[in-house]
Amino acid sequence: MGEVNSPIRFLKSKGVINFSVQHVVAEFLDCRETLETFADRGKGDPDKQRIIDQCRLKLDEISEALTPSQWWKGRKVFIAWRLIHRMGEDFVLLMNCEELAAQGCKILHDLRTSPMPDVVRLDWISKVDERQKKLEEALKQPAPCIDRGTAHLYKTVTNIINDGVDDRFWDIWSHRFLIFFYAILLALGALWLLARFAVPGGFSLSVPGVLLLGAMGGVASGIMTMDQEYVAKGHFWLPLLSFPAVRITQGALAAIIVFWMLQCHYLIRIDPPLERFNKGFICMTSPVWRDPAFQRNMPVAKSSHVRFSGYSSAKKDPILDLKAPPGKQIYLYLLVLFFAGFTGDKILKFMSDKVTSRLFSEAEKTKEAKK
Repeated sequence: MGEVNSPIRFLKSKGVINFSVQHVVAEFLDCRETLETFADRGKGDPDKQRIIDQCRLKLDEISEALTPSQWWKGRKVFIAWRLIHRMGEDFVLLMNCEELAAQGCKILHDLRTSPMPDVVRLDWISKVDERQKKLEEALKQPAPCIDRGTAHLYKTVTNIINDGVDDRFWDIWSHRFLIFFYAILLALGALWLLARFAVPGGFSLSVPGVLLLGAMGGVASGIMTMDQEYVAKGHFWLPLLSFPAVRITQGALAAIIVFWMLQCHYLIRIDPPLERFNKGFICMTSPVWRDPAFQRNMPVAKSSHVRFSGYSSAKKDPILDLKAPPGKQIYLYLLVLFFAGFTGDKILKFMSDKVTSRLFSEAEKTKEAKK
């Protein structure tokens, strides 16, 4: 259990402890003092002595978890909190009648303020309230006796409450860690984007650039909207890697689909569009576009509004028509592609529905025209 009795001396002997861990250290020291009180009282009871010995072992494990013998092992705060809660539940079996009644009042208060479902919470409140009334009646007797069934019931309810606290602690920590992981990925993407802007020629809306913008939008959505992401206990690295991978993939795919639609003015259009031989068209991989002779003979547009052969002015107008000042449309491209990645799953579903409905509509019109 350790030879240091004073809390201040304990903290000094263990070196620097960060502010958040100091709370659990204080709980550990409080449990140690409470256990000594129960140990003095239960020397003649073998059942209580067995529980006390188990609690002493838990104290050693908590001390090792909070202040490991080797620095490279690191503190295990989750283990410490869990064992402290298990000790608090064991203490219920060591209480006398007066302490058990006071514990019952605390349990009722914790149940009424607990976030657990109402059906479960109200059921336990009724059970504890019934036992609490019997315990208070027993206190009026000259020599009150402890009902072991009541002590075990209170221990079980305390365990349920503590598990809810531990689960919430885990959810908050895992969500914060995921946000931290998303922030690192977003910072790396932003640095790569700034590096691309710094090179001669600037940033290009080639396929890698479009995918990068969509991936950054997907990662940014993880920071803003992560309510549905849950890291189950016992599974850490798989969710940690799968959630960002899904958001990055969805964002990149949504951005490239929106970019293709922008280029062919299908459902969405930016006016005026980028010039035909602007760097934004590097994604064209057809061999004819790589032929320098073909590019030299290709007519150059005098205005951004000129329509090339093959584009029909009678084409159906897009659903969304965005206007940009001439020469500034690249910023609108960047903004649209980033937000396409940000709302990747919604964009993919919306585009899928719209494309499917429009294709079926065009097919019906073609079929009727042939008739």
